[in-house]
Amino acid sequence: MPSPILTTLPLVSNLLKAKFVGRLKFANSAKVDVGKYKIELPPGLAAADAPQPSFVTRKELDQQLGKPRPSVKGVAKAKFSLAYANFNQQWRQIPTKNGPPQWQFMGGEVYFDSTVSVYILDEYKPNDKDKSSVNRFRIIIQHELEHVLDDADLVRTFMPQAVLKESMVQRYFVQNQPMDNSMFEYFIRGPKLQEYFEPTWMLERNKRADKRDSPEEYNRLMREMQKA
Repeated sequence: MPSPILTTLPLVSNLLKAKFVGRLKFANSAKVDVGKYKIELPPGLAAADAPQPSFVTRKELDQQLGKPRPSVKGVAKAKFSLAYANFNQQWRQIPTKNGPPQWQFMGGEVYFDSTVSVYILDEYKPNDKDKSSVNRFRIIIQHELEHVLDDADLVRTFMPQAVLKESMVQRYFVQNQPMDNSMFEYFIRGPKLQEYFEPTWMLERNKRADKRDSPEEYNRLMREMQKA
């Protein structure tokens, strides 16, 4: 993390609150051809947020899953991170008469980023000349895009609201109270603030994934695959 600009100016009252903004990113910048494969996007997901999947072997898919799961045909993975619009300008050093300085948040955007990757077994890569192949691919990708929709909502809506319940966020990012130097070095300059927020994101993501991947839903998808 770069060093903020040092200042000897006194505390000021006309500070801005933090604006927490979610950003959905993709490991693969290419987008799946929604029109070509007649993919029905889940309501709320734009075509621009529908990534082209990576087609992988069973071994590679199991690595992404963390363990062998023979019935799983694809998976959507996401990585959470935190960033500032301009760290150097958003944190201001406040000198003290005695001891280490304090730090004050000056306002501006703080980003919650979710970088998404979609993996599908290579045997389900669509063969444009084979209708059944295209249908099976469509079933799988439509299911994975439901997870992508959840990832979009998590960083764009859920997390910006959830963190406001944290007393630390209220104190330092909303009320702009000064933060002591040791806390600044531990939480702000390094990755600790991201690590502090990440369990909230992960818990909600797992909760939503469990609903998407319920036994009933998997059975429904398997029936559709058989009909394809």
